[in-house]
Amino acid sequence: MKEHYQLPVYKYLTQTLLRHTDVQAEQTDAVDLGGGDGVWVYYLLEQGFKSAALVDNDSDKIQTAAEKLTEYFAPERFQAINADVTAIPVANGAFNLAVSRSSMHFWPDLPAAWLELARVIRPGGYVFAGRGFGPDLPEDIRASVKAAKYQKLYGDSNEKHQEPPSMPAKELSKIAAEAGFKTIAVLPDHKAYWFLAQKNR
Repeated sequence: MKEHYQLPVYKYLTQTLLRHTDVQAEQTDAVDLGGGDGVWVYYLLEQGFKSAALVDNDSDKIQTAAEKLTEYFAPERFQAINADVTAIPVANGAFNLAVSRSSMHFWPDLPAAWLELARVIRPGGYVFAGRGFGPDLPEDIRASVKAAKYQKLYGDSNEKHQEPPSMPAKELSKIAAEAGFKTIAVLPDHKAYWFLAQKNR
């Protein structure tokens, strides 16, 4: 886990989040939506966040993440939940922060997902979601992480993996508003962006 090639990405993403919000790590129960193998959850816990949950609909990734996280953290500090983002089996207001990297453009029903976020996020809590390597990642680190990612995905193949496009930020902001969130910032990240919203108090 500690040697995972994308760990620097989550370090800088978390710094971006903290700079744009009043989040206090030691008081924050976070959830990573579509977080795969749990690297962002690992980083949040390592940085002193109160608790963190991983939600992903890939049962194999959830199992692997749970096994890895158990090596480093007490079980009461994290959850690994095999579920869809539109139906997270937790209590209302379970979290005061949701994060998601390179997952939201795969969600087939964004309005339903944001209504579920409104249910599980406490008033005043935040959602920080986007795509890319983070707006504050230094360019030298970005280049090396990007190269490692493409090598892992494609090896020596020239075939490129096509992913769905991201929704325009203006449309996403409207969906978030209808679910009870106000847009705090849209942060450009090269060809992508990061969306920060806060649930109405």
